Amino acid sequence: MSTAFRSCFVLGGFVLAYITYLILGALVFSAIERPVEDNLKSNLTSLKAEFLNLSCINATALEDFLERVLKANKYGVSVLENASLRTNWDLASSLFFANTMVTTVGYGHTTPLSDAGKAFSIVYALIGVPFTMLVLTACVQRLMHPLTYGPISVCQQRAGLNPRAASVVHFIVLMVLVVLGFFVIPALVFSAIEESWSFLDAFYFCFISLCTIGLGDFVPAEKPGQRLRALYKISVMGKRLESPRVSFQRPFG
Repeated sequence: MSTAFRSCFVLGGFVLAYITYLILGALVFSAIERPVEDNLKSNLTSLKAEFLNLSCINATALEDFLERVLKANKYGVSVLENASLRTNWDLASSLFFANTMVTTVGYGHTTPLSDAGKAFSIVYALIGVPFTMLVLTACVQRLMHPLTYGPISVCQQRAGLNPRAASVVHFIVLMVLVVLGFFVIPALVFSAIEESWSFLDAFYFCFISLCTIGLGDFVPAEKPGQRLRALYKISVMGKRLESPRVSFQRPFG
């Protein structure tokens, strides 16, 4: 078995194990949190019905209602009719949540409701965050030659550039490709899919996500009634994993 084939085989094993880890985590999160979310939705629906049936609304009743609604909203559960039809803990949403944890993005739009979910989150992140770094490192090492050494060598041989000039040209080209591939093109896609997002909003979301800042003010696939919502969320996961910061590890000859 050649070294290159062995390297690809090991990398494939890492990626497969990582995907399996995400799926298993999503299944556990969904099993733990979905019943709790359903119970909270039921309580919130009953609370809304009781509030609407009040013949006279006083300040105390209003404050109690708003306090419980805002508390539920913090966990991603809304009192609105169109928002109550979706769940934050189906498989696609749970995968999205698991991915935000292990990539340290953490938008904060969805958080565990139960003590069991919080405890599992701690254990899952303790294993998942180093695992993510390991997989990214393995990918970078495998892609280093075709994305770095190869292009620089081509610049030196075919353009007759010295090593430093070839590195500068390579860096500029790589920067342009990264900006286009990770920011501009995704921003155009997001601004087209998310009707309320401008191009600047989408570009801002890409930057915040890929820098793992994750402020949570913009989260994709959260609008009720979106077509192919599950596939959309999983696609966003794949984009976040391809963080551009790994692309800048290159030699300056």
